[in-house]
Amino acid sequence: MEGWIKIHRSILSHWIWEDERYFRWWMIILLRVNHTDSKFPVGDKLYECKSGQSYRKIEVWADLFGCGKKTVVRFFKMLENDGMVTTKTVGSGNRRKHLLTVENWSEYQHEGTEKGTEKGIARKPKTHPNVPSNK
Repeated sequence: MEGWIKIHRSILSHWIWEDERYFRWWMIILLRVNHTDSKFPVGDKLYECKSGQSYRKIEVWADLFGCGKKTVVRFFKMLENDGMVTTKTVGSGNRRKHLLTVENWSEYQHEGTEKGTEKGIARKPKTHPNVPSNK
């Protein structure tokens, strides 16, 4: 895995910051979603997994988070209710996987770099790059 993700200081005022477990899981999601488009098979069908998306079984996310499957499903539902992610089940039976999409990923995780200085980025984003604005 190479590359980086942008984290804006405004995350300090977001609800996900308030719970270190949720914040850690959010960082795991941001670090584990695709940074380039790819394709993946589920059964006899081929699916596209774009940048900002990830396909994994809930059990894999549970292992990554260090919790149970029900806890992952509840966390994903919280994120989905806040507009941070969308989820979609692809396939069926034991070949079923979950396509997780981080909303606004392409808007905030541009390829390339911004002009910056040794002390930081010269241009300040108007909104938080990893979470949607509070509505």
